[in-house]
Order: sequence, then C-alpha cells, then structure tokens
Amino acid sequence: MSTAGIVLIGLLLGSIPFGYLVGRIKKIDIRKQGSGNVGATNVGRVLGPEYFALVFALDALKGGGAVLAAHALDLSGYYAGLAAIVGHVFCPFLGFRGGKGVATSIGVLLCLFPKVFVTALLVWIVIYLAVRYVSVASLSFALALPIFHALFGSDLLPNRLIVLAITVLIIFTHLPNIRRLAAGTEPRTVIWRRK
Repeated sequence: MSTAGIVLIGLLLGSIPFGYLVGRIKKIDIRKQGSGNVGATNVGRVLGPEYFALVFALDALKGGGAVLAAHALDLSGYYAGLAAIVGHVFCPFLGFRGGKGVATSIGVLLCLFPKVFVTALLVWIVIYLAVRYVSVASLSFALALPIFHALFGSDLLPNRLIVLAITVLIIFTHLPNIRRLAAGTEPRTVIWRRK
C-alpha cells in the first residue's frame, strides 16, 4: 500500500455522506431541509439531538478511521486524515457538496494531536455556551487550533501544515455562516434538546 493508496482510502471514507443517509432512512432529503447542509448540526436541527449525536460520531469516525488505517499500514496519518476531511467537505456522491468538516476534523485531530484537540474543544464549549451559535463555536475552534498547536504540538512542518489546512477548510466551509452572522440571520442551534 502506497501513500497514494491511503489517500484514496481517506477520500473514500470521508466521502460517506452519513448525514444524507440518516436523512434518507428517516425518509427526508436533508439537503432540502434547514440550512441544506448534510452535516451533524443541520441533521440535529431537523431531526433532533439524538441524530445530531449519531451523525457527529459517524463523521468523526471517518476522520479517525482514516488516520488509524494509515498508522496500521505504517503510512502517513496526516495525508489520510486530510484526505478524509476533503472527501467529507467535497463529497463526490453529492455533487461535491458535503458537510463543513468539523466532526471529521475532530476525529483526525483526536488521533494525531489529542492535547491540541482537547484544548480547542474547550474553546468550542465555552463559546457555544456563551453565544448558542454552533457556527461561531466552530470558527473559534478552528482559529484556536494553530494557537494550541504552537503551544502543545510538534514543530515539524507537516504537523503545522495539517493543522493550518484544517483551520482553512473549516473557515472556508463556514463562509455562508459568516455572511449570515454579519446580516443577523444566522439561526441559533440547541443541540441537547429538540426545539
């Protein structure tokens, strides 16, 4: 198995559209409900918190699974993890429109940089509890990653690049949210109980 092979595996794992599939099981097209995104937040907004938790966990497993598969084959978890995030964000099975990449990134980070992940997650929790916007919490999480990686992570260039790439991807996928926040039309999301 080559690096190209593990990248392909990462892409394929990341491309599994769990949010869309869960919606189909519930006989809805999640792309036509709520914000239209296939990620866990929109699934939770439409179907309830138990489905948020399910899709979030499955999307995180895609990222973590890609990294662990690479490590099992003595190949780069960085390439595999980044490929999984890219596959999730640009899902080829849904016209290259996927989720925002937060849950899949969490799976990758938990396997590659657990201390960085935990500290950035604390930022997510604090910001979410303060403002009740998942998008604001996710953007804060993304911006915190390179800061905490500089404090707790490795100085190796590949490590810094993967963290920077994750940050950029999360911000890129949240551009519509940023525009809605600026316009005052971004919906708050309650993720632990049905609205």
